[in-house]
Amino acid sequence: MGAHDTHHYIPRFLLQNWHTSEDQKLSCFRWGNGKLIHNRYKAKNAAHEKGLYALKGMDCDQRNALETGFMTPEIDEPAAPVLKQLLDTGVNSLTLDQRRDWSTFLIAQRIRTPSSISEIRAKGRATLQAEFEKDPDDYLLARGNNPAGTLSEWVTENDPKLNDDFGLRALPDLVNSPLLVNSLNEATWTIRDVRGARHDLLLGDCPVFYSGTRENKFLMSLPISPRSLFIATNYSSTQLRLASTSNTQLVKLTNETTVHQAKQYVYATSPSQEAFVAKRLRKLVI
Repeated sequence: MGAHDTHHYIPRFLLQNWHTSEDQKLSCFRWGNGKLIHNRYKAKNAAHEKGLYALKGMDCDQRNALETGFMTPEIDEPAAPVLKQLLDTGVNSLTLDQRRDWSTFLIAQRIRTPSSISEIRAKGRATLQAEFEKDPDDYLLARGNNPAGTLSEWVTENDPKLNDDFGLRALPDLVNSPLLVNSLNEATWTIRDVRGARHDLLLGDCPVFYSGTRENKFLMSLPISPRSLFIATNYSSTQLRLASTSNTQLVKLTNETTVHQAKQYVYATSPSQEAFVAKRLRKLVI
């Protein structure tokens, strides 16, 4: 493993907002051995996975190209100062470029989770397999003395990692999709300050909530601090309904969604919401 093999699916600049001043750490909940486990971590030591975006068929110096050449410089580094500005001065202070940087970050944040990356790899394998199965007679004519009966068998024997990498190579195009970026960029953005709510906002390992469709009505939200919720919607009645929802109720609804859609981990400022998480977090089946 090299220096860049650890890939964060929630970047440190977002996760560290859940640090508390006492120890500069956050709380992490997960199931293990039939019980909910609570630990305290620094953001740099949470929400990461070895080789998450690794291109397994590449040489060592290129294996982490998606992390070092795309996720870090094109997604996270532009978004970090935007997050700070959102918290300091709100959405109206953003430039058009900053709105686009934040839109791209939100799309990436939905796609870069371990569960989504696993789906992308699986869909890539299925797509490649379908291509292999086209025109089998062409391969039979071209294979000569090769013992592989099909093109799929030949690839499995000679370049087995191609299947895993195929879908992942499309990741930059997925994140930078003009249709997705533009529809989100054109929505109405709000930062909801939920100070005064009974509890803090939680953050899960699938942190972005999305409901609806790009072509019709949609709502996207992301907790950006324990007391700040980013909301984007293209539907005016949704804005009115959210405006009439109390901070305490909004935090409860958001936290319920956060924990329900989490795959394994939930992050918090403290262990105070342990019972809430235990009741709603799925138990990992291995």
